[in-house]
Amino acid sequence: MLKDILVAVDLCDSTALVVKQAIELSGTGTTIHLLHVYNEKSSTSGVPEENDNRLHHAEIIKRLAQWKSCLQEAIPESKVKGYLLNGVVHQCIIDVAKNIKPQLIIIGKPKKTGRFSFYKPISADELSQLSKCPVLSVANNETHNRLKTIVLPVMDFIPVRKIELLAIFAKIYRARIFIVAMQNRVFIREKEQQVLLETYSVLRNGLNNKVEYLLLHGNNFSRAVSAYAEQTGADMVIVDPKKENRISSLFRKNINDFLPQGSGLRILSVVPYRDM
Repeated sequence: MLKDILVAVDLCDSTALVVKQAIELSGTGTTIHLLHVYNEKSSTSGVPEENDNRLHHAEIIKRLAQWKSCLQEAIPESKVKGYLLNGVVHQCIIDVAKNIKPQLIIIGKPKKTGRFSFYKPISADELSQLSKCPVLSVANNETHNRLKTIVLPVMDFIPVRKIELLAIFAKIYRARIFIVAMQNRVFIREKEQQVLLETYSVLRNGLNNKVEYLLLHGNNFSRAVSAYAEQTGADMVIVDPKKENRISSLFRKNINDFLPQGSGLRILSVVPYRDM
């Protein structure tokens, strides 16, 4: 069970989907930490516009309280705490995470921005690496399907932390699990083949879910995983943010950046225990 879940909300487009995901993952004894980060407005002279800020702040408090009440009604067996912070979104999430040490952080999937945009969306990879907490990025679209299929990429070591989280999700959703590894052209390295089979054995013996494994082809593992997940209609991919999520190093693009508009694929970024 997830004891503490940190839910970062923008109080706009993605909030409903992010909150719904938190509700699905909550159980008796779970504490939902609902966080909203805002930036205090300033006038052109650099002095805060007091009246505008008061109105803005009051509206934020009202909307955050409404979502907190909604959560509490939906999951009465769980606790809900609200946090309202002024500052930089990334840093505020990391600061709160260091204090409460959640088992999971949930954020809305960042909207696509132009190539030369100065806006920097929230990065699940950066959050997971800096906070050392698993970060689930929820797709910002109109539908939110329950998890039916989960893809678990593996490389050259057994991903124990990913397996632990997978077990939680698999039991809640009774999801089908696909373990995937990379076959480069005509061969797969002995070490990776061994890891693939051992991971399959661990999950097959430890879960009642349907578990399968297969080899993907290509030279870019992240791109191959993304393509496979989309083709099979997978609902979630669990990745190592450092090795399994980067599709383009030149443009610093990850799986989320290459998903088609309206994709419901969720990305769970999990830093391995050995990198913590």
